[in-house]
Amino acid sequence: MSSEPDMCEIGLKELMADLQRKKLSKSEADRRFSAYHRKRFNKMLENVAANEVPIGDMPYPGTAVNTADYDNLLSNLKRIDNDLEELIRIVREGVSHYFKNGEYPAPHYVWRIAIILRKRKMHQEEANFLEAFSRLFSDGNGTRYEQIAKWSVKARYLVEKHKHRGAD
Repeated sequence: MSSEPDMCEIGLKELMADLQRKKLSKSEADRRFSAYHRKRFNKMLENVAANEVPIGDMPYPGTAVNTADYDNLLSNLKRIDNDLEELIRIVREGVSHYFKNGEYPAPHYVWRIAIILRKRKMHQEEANFLEAFSRLFSDGNGTRYEQIAKWSVKARYLVEKHKHRGAD
């Protein structure tokens, strides 16, 4: 038996604990976001001046790939597309980055986690995860955050529907 489900289960529990934290106020998130990007911009200028790191290759928390090379980006996204353990790690890093720097995590990885949980018929975990994420981030920029919030409602409905049918 593979250790992957055990590591994924542990990672998902840790991610759920992270998502139970209190959301930052708008003003606090904005303050942290501004400070973070000021530091990031200054570091980028220093690196470019020293010819150390290309601008597009600077590490960025909560993402799978830190590269300006589009083909490399696509290759890495395909590589982790169904790697639940890696996706959970990325989202945990993104959530941690939010609480430290006020920037929302990328929703793509959340979407992939939900798809994998659905395929594995982990409906309760799917609903809990999507609800917890949506509680913090449903007002994010871009349609994917809103889609995740809508999916969370549907996922909870399906869990309740299965309970009433006695088909847990």
